[in-house]
Amino acid sequence: MLNFIYKGLIAETQKIKGSFTFWFTIVGSIFIPFVFFLVYFFRYESFIPAESINPWVNFLNSNIKAIAFLLFPLHVILTVAININIEHKANSWKKLFVLPIKRENIYISKLIFLLFQIFISLLIFSISLFIFGGVLGFFHKELNFLEYAPDFLSHSKLMVRLFIAILGIFSVQYISSLFFKNIIIPISMGIFLTIVASLITSGWQYSIYFPYSFPMWFFLNSKQLVIGNIETYYNLTTSEITSLSIFIIVNILGIIMFKYKTIK
Repeated sequence: MLNFIYKGLIAETQKIKGSFTFWFTIVGSIFIPFVFFLVYFFRYESFIPAESINPWVNFLNSNIKAIAFLLFPLHVILTVAININIEHKANSWKKLFVLPIKRENIYISKLIFLLFQIFISLLIFSISLFIFGGVLGFFHKELNFLEYAPDFLSHSKLMVRLFIAILGIFSVQYISSLFFKNIIIPISMGIFLTIVASLITSGWQYSIYFPYSFPMWFFLNSKQLVIGNIETYYNLTTSEITSLSIFIIVNILGIIMFKYKTIK
């Protein structure tokens, strides 16, 4: 099983190498940091920090808020849909299903590859933040980016939490993309539910259990986590635990459904 999953990951990597999916991962990850870079660069007078204030805090938080509330969920929705649609367009399922390979191995290898792609997106996002911040400090020294250091450890912890928070959305989109050949269906569903989440997250207490609200709750909870003013379980918030739980349950069901998937 492990050997096939490894080979599957290599095959998936080769499949998207140089493709639109490959470039979408890179461009989609640096889009928001680049936008903030331009805003800071051309309107730097508005962002000159007060004395003894670390400018990295506001810069990083602004970027994280932008992706957590809308753009990273949309990035995940599109990444999953575009990747799985490669198989639908090429009608590769028929070829895969006639091979002497367990269907659960196919399912898991694609799942792991897509999770790795999402992880890489967050990594590129984080690296681009530090690069753009450094460039801003070089050209506009009054912004003080070169006078202070970003808190790499705290930022890394936030990225891990955001990754966990996105697992609920990821699993739902993965299943829907596998079972709907028309790419418009999972994308439209994901966008609609993300918009719904943006409307209900702050005003409905039970939105903490709604998968598409988890990234938004991640940001809303992040400041409370810093001062220890929020209840956690095993150092995870309720929405993060729910996200992990949904990921596990949905994918167990997904493997069972995928084993009996019929191809027309």
